[in-house]
Amino acid sequence: KLPHFDYILFTNYEQQVSALVDGHIDVAWNGPVAHVMAEDLAADNPDCALVESCGMRDVDRDFRTVALMKRDCLEGGEEWSVSAMKGQTIATGSSDSPQGHLVPVDWLVHTVGIDDSIIIPHEYDLGKHGDTAVGEIEAMKAMLAGSDGTSAALVSEMMYQRGLDGALDGIDAEELRESVVQLRERPAVFDHCTFDALVGDHPSDGGKSSDIDSHRAKIAAFSNAVLSMDMNDPCQAPIMKLEGINKQWMGPRVDPGGAVRTALNRKGLASAGQFNNSFGTQMRAFSS
Repeated sequence: KLPHFDYILFTNYEQQVSALVDGHIDVAWNGPVAHVMAEDLAADNPDCALVESCGMRDVDRDFRTVALMKRDCLEGGEEWSVSAMKGQTIATGSSDSPQGHLVPVDWLVHTVGIDDSIIIPHEYDLGKHGDTAVGEIEAMKAMLAGSDGTSAALVSEMMYQRGLDGALDGIDAEELRESVVQLRERPAVFDHCTFDALVGDHPSDGGKSSDIDSHRAKIAAFSNAVLSMDMNDPCQAPIMKLEGINKQWMGPRVDPGGAVRTALNRKGLASAGQFNNSFGTQMRAFSS
């Protein structure tokens, strides 16, 4: 059974993370960039407990990005390799999107070794960290139209598949299928949205042991309630489907390979290792 609770809707993740770390809210449904922000900001605050994930959807595990390229820009010998992106103009989603920009661009430059391409981010809904995916849709449109010489795109596998399924306004599924190819290589997978909470002493409770125990009990009750939801329950299934869940809520497991933190660190927006802050005043860098 859950204790009394209410909810707050934020217009951007930066404000949501601040509210969590400052103790104004108990749980935040954070995207992967916001999760790293919360970890670093909490670690840098001596009066704040560390951040812990307490649950996620099954679809948030092993999130994937794909590299796409116009078929007529590929040469026969390249065999759909990402090396074909060398020197190309590449469209991406918003610059604060982990799946639509941060992780794939970091992979392209630092893993593949392509640093002479022109990267054009399509900036929409900054502060929401790519959740609306409008930037990814516009990136695919730019690739199809060849806008500004765009010949390739880096977008999430989910949005690419929706485009192929004809589920995206302004993108012709047949044109996408016939004129674009998915390149063989792809960035590392990572975990997406997760419920984050402060473990231990809540910054607004004054450090009393009874308040700490009460806070921990609240978080445990919330996590248990979420994880116990059942897709076979006719009352719960519609809600779970609205959240895009395939089968069930899953236990916490955030970015096991560190792809999001690594990409942020190389941009100077996160620490190299967990719990060492370097966000500081750059926290609003994306949405300001």
